[in-house]
Amino acid sequence: MISAVQYILSKMVSPLWRTAEVGRGNHFSGMLDVRHLQDSVVTQLCLDYGMIDDAIYFTKAEVLGGTPLKVGDLVNCTAVRDGSQGGWKALRVEKSADAWEDGGRSSQEKDCEQLRPLIGTITSFDGNDGYINQKTHFPRHSLTEGYEPMKGDWVQAKYFVNPTQWTTHASSVAPLRYCRVDEVPVTSVFGKNGVVNDSVFFTMDSLLLPANYQPLLGDLVNVVILESKQSLYCWRALCMSPCKTRKKLIPLSAQYSSLLNSESLRRRNKGSEVHRLQYCDFAGWDSEEQFALVAVNGAEPPRERKNSSHGNGCHPSTTKIEAGDKNTDMNLGSCTELLVLHFTSFTIERRLEVTVGSESENLLQPSLPYTPSETRPASTLPSHVLTVTAPQGMKRLKNRRLPNFLPKYSVPQALRDCVEADTDVLVVEPRLGEVLSPSNLASRFSTLLWLEELHVEKEVKEFTIYGAVLRKGAGYLHLTVHGLTEGRPNLNLADRLLLKKQLADGAVIEYVCYVMEINEEEVSLRVNSDFERAYLGEPLDVEFCVNRLTMRRCHYALAQAQHFSPQNGVSIDMESKSTQTKDGKLASRAIPSEGHFFNPELNPAQREAVKRILEGECRPTPYVLFGPPGTGKTITLIEAILQVYHFLPSSRVLVCTPSNSAADLIAIRLHESGFLHAASLARINATCRHLESIPEVLRTYSNAGEDVHHAAFHRIVVSTCSSAGMLSTIGLQVGHFTHIFLDEAGQATEPESLIPVGLVSEKNGQVVLAGDPRQLGPVVKSACAEAFGLGVSLLERLMANPLYSRQDWGYNPKLVTKLIYNYRSHETLLTLPSKLFYQGELCFKAPKEITDSLSQWKNLPKKGFPLLFHGVRGTEMREGKNPSRFNPPEAVQVMLYCCQLAKKLYKPVSVSDIGIISPYRKQVSPPICTQNLLLTTKVFAFSIFSSVRSNESELSDDLQSTIGFLANPKRFNVAITRSKALLIVVGNPHILIRDPCFSALLHYTFENGAYLGCDPPLSLRSPRE
Repeated sequence: MISAVQYILSKMVSPLWRTAEVGRGNHFSGMLDVRHLQDSVVTQLCLDYGMIDDAIYFTKAEVLGGTPLKVGDLVNCTAVRDGSQGGWKALRVEKSADAWEDGGRSSQEKDCEQLRPLIGTITSFDGNDGYINQKTHFPRHSLTEGYEPMKGDWVQAKYFVNPTQWTTHASSVAPLRYCRVDEVPVTSVFGKNGVVNDSVFFTMDSLLLPANYQPLLGDLVNVVILESKQSLYCWRALCMSPCKTRKKLIPLSAQYSSLLNSESLRRRNKGSEVHRLQYCDFAGWDSEEQFALVAVNGAEPPRERKNSSHGNGCHPSTTKIEAGDKNTDMNLGSCTELLVLHFTSFTIERRLEVTVGSESENLLQPSLPYTPSETRPASTLPSHVLTVTAPQGMKRLKNRRLPNFLPKYSVPQALRDCVEADTDVLVVEPRLGEVLSPSNLASRFSTLLWLEELHVEKEVKEFTIYGAVLRKGAGYLHLTVHGLTEGRPNLNLADRLLLKKQLADGAVIEYVCYVMEINEEEVSLRVNSDFERAYLGEPLDVEFCVNRLTMRRCHYALAQAQHFSPQNGVSIDMESKSTQTKDGKLASRAIPSEGHFFNPELNPAQREAVKRILEGECRPTPYVLFGPPGTGKTITLIEAILQVYHFLPSSRVLVCTPSNSAADLIAIRLHESGFLHAASLARINATCRHLESIPEVLRTYSNAGEDVHHAAFHRIVVSTCSSAGMLSTIGLQVGHFTHIFLDEAGQATEPESLIPVGLVSEKNGQVVLAGDPRQLGPVVKSACAEAFGLGVSLLERLMANPLYSRQDWGYNPKLVTKLIYNYRSHETLLTLPSKLFYQGELCFKAPKEITDSLSQWKNLPKKGFPLLFHGVRGTEMREGKNPSRFNPPEAVQVMLYCCQLAKKLYKPVSVSDIGIISPYRKQVSPPICTQNLLLTTKVFAFSIFSSVRSNESELSDDLQSTIGFLANPKRFNVAITRSKALLIVVGNPHILIRDPCFSALLHYTFENGAYLGCDPPLSLRSPRE
């Protein structure tokens, strides 16, 4: 239903909009006026409709043959008008024959073949054809000479629209940026991949090399590099040549037979001739003594005795050598070892392959085989739909006054048709191919939000329940939703569901209901009272609906962003400004100098950040507080908020975060500081948030936030980015808030960040973005929206701007402060992420009594080095229709470590201090794990990370298909920086070494003697051997 305000606004924009809506419904009253018009002109074209002679409305469905039209085309049409006061709507539109004959065809072809600029990334290439940004096709002959593309490359191209298939095709595909670098070392090599100068990725599959040259570790090379997204690297080598020639090395290789045996291996001499066994040994990897040699007749096994002249006779049919366990714990999963038997005149080598299991694994096996969800065929449209609504009933925050005029921002039909037909989105919205600019920011991000919404709609439809029987309760109907505890689907209070019932005449009656309570896998629904009384247990189809509220608020924020001038803080082309005089008037209090901070423990970088924020020298250009993990970012924000509150009396502060947990943390820290009046702080919560989920210490401040209009006039307001959208629709003046603090800004999409940013004055407001662009970014499910940049946060985009980017001398201190003192983790745990993500600048200041608490743990391979990688060549599985993966051997190994930590003889570890982390929900769900922790930003004293992916039979050149989203360097950074005193990584090294980040971790642990478990990859141990 279109609201009254929308109706009035639409009439102001176009007097014909009402007639368009009437026309869509095909409801006519009174006398119909039908006209046939010749040689009319197309005067307007939008995403899903157009106008002829500025008077006749038409959609793509009325155009004969689906012929693409453009403004200025001559058309013949049949139009109808409903009564004398109604508007005109086309029933049939056909391009004029004269236009075709007089060159209309060539004009159309010329328009379709017009080359438009495109900047994007290569999303696939098979050697002959490829795609840019998922949909724009390019053939190999369109590549510039000497360019061999690879997935992730940034390219620039020209594209045109194919008018018959509505697809886009690119030509003149070339690297976006490239340069030559001379005399740089090869710093790592792993399989076909490697890294030059710790910053440039290369792979043999797309690297141009001189004849007979293979890059080795330490080689000095000259390379031509291009900009490309390859894990944590931003550059890729296109061609490489050595600076100096070297002798050609021929690697020795041999093939050995394999033998699989779950318990033991026996070698028997079945011949008639006696062979004397001198000695035998293992020539491969056996770090945990996975194999042992045992003589079956009770004698000492033939060990390594090269200097002995006496060997043990291997007699026919009488003497055996057994390889098995020695009553010690064996590594779970698959393990290989090379057994060498040295006889007098010959040597036998055999590769042993053993899979070690555990009885505990049997409890974790899939109860049902994995069957991917099948897309049900589209059902025929019902002849009639009758909708029965129910009151929402969510009155937990009773005084809440919500705006009722937020526009709908419905998905344009043309875009919906494009996605459903799987055609190129550039055909509908060509501006997606342009470089982001102030002129296209709103339209570009609105399209990306719609793409994301369409993808979420498609996901939600997969959870439709057919023939569900609901249970009647006291005032509610109760529905069982299997998979709800795993987030499949993800339901929240006040979410809307549809209960559908098929009638005999082909009509459908749908009952709108709302989620009132969620208890594990049972949902309590509020339905229409008459339906509740009449329901007798008949089966109904249940459809889940997408909650569009946050999306609509993002669209609204984008619409308001157009009021910002190109020189403001959210623009793309920012220029540094001179210091501005602050209106106030700091009263009689000067800016606090050193020694006048509320928290005297702040380090110099934190104090500098607070002073810069307080001065606001470059406002309204945003100020960035770059806070790597454990560097005291939140403490710095709290200090800055308190300084602004006390020393800028005319200020009003809005603090926003992407999540409720982060917003609660800020509010609790402000409360605990003791420097605020209770009436100065308001915590605004979403209407549907349970009172029980609000920390008790914040409930007083949350009560103050029930009336949004009243809460907006508190000096400090804390909310999520989405909930801040309520403030933008209650009639506040621009500049009502003088300061906006956005914490964890790297986890919010740019439209989401603009919701609170739009509440500050574009002339002298101060925006502070705090976060880490090297850690988890926004969650974006649509691959197309991700390809066009929705997954890039405002913080990350600003940090890539020359004004904010790091120079040789550091960052611009007026705009960026980088915190480098880590107060959380052991130095061992941060050395690698500091090198990979933070230019090696992190300094270690964590208290020793915490970080060294397990540095001498008996199970550590290297004492004083509280990090270990335990290799498990397990088996990844899926169950039923759940696409989430789990790995039973890894799960058992993780729980073994948990038991060892919890049962320490001295100072056993509390279970609450152990964090079990995995990127897959199923791996950390009961009964596999009772901690239930998905890849998270929470911090633990001791962390165990399970990577899950272990399918060696499906290795491919596409890293994404091999290890999934583990290939995301931001996820890797989060996974290895959650621990304070101990980090255990459990995974398959033969899979993970293909990723540059995990390869660096494997080399780091292996070189420091902190690797346990299965045989490591050859490329990992070869330098050592």
